[in-house]
Amino acid sequence: MTEEQEARQAVEAACLRYLARREHSRVELRQKLLRAGFPDELVTDVIVEFERKGYQSDRRYAEVLSGHRARQGYGPLRVHAELRQKGVAERDVSPLAREEYAEALASAYTRRYGHSVPDSISDRATRERFLLRRGFSGEAIRQFFRRLRESQAGDSE
Repeated sequence: MTEEQEARQAVEAACLRYLARREHSRVELRQKLLRAGFPDELVTDVIVEFERKGYQSDRRYAEVLSGHRARQGYGPLRVHAELRQKGVAERDVSPLAREEYAEALASAYTRRYGHSVPDSISDRATRERFLLRRGFSGEAIRQFFRRLRESQAGDSE
């Protein structure tokens, strides 16, 4: 086996180790392999081959990360920003269903504040800012508070 073949085999093995642990974006995988000291051209070739074979997929990475972050209580705006930061192309970002993010919003709110309705305008503003920081849109937050008020009104009758 030539030195070039051995180097390629080492890059492929490292790439497989990273992908066996968890999904990685193309950019993330490239950065890790370059930090490990592998040559740029060889890293690029291996990543292209792995994409072609389906071992690495930015779309699959985006789906996994989106679902994971939604379960952690993060909204679509925050998840989208994180995916862009990790180098995932816009075409590979498939948004989760609106219902999944509505559940994530309700879950994040309930974990933090229980099922209580805000007592004052300033309390509501505080809670809205919390949800905005988690990456939920203003419209989704307004809809959530509307449903929360309606459910509280229905419970008191």
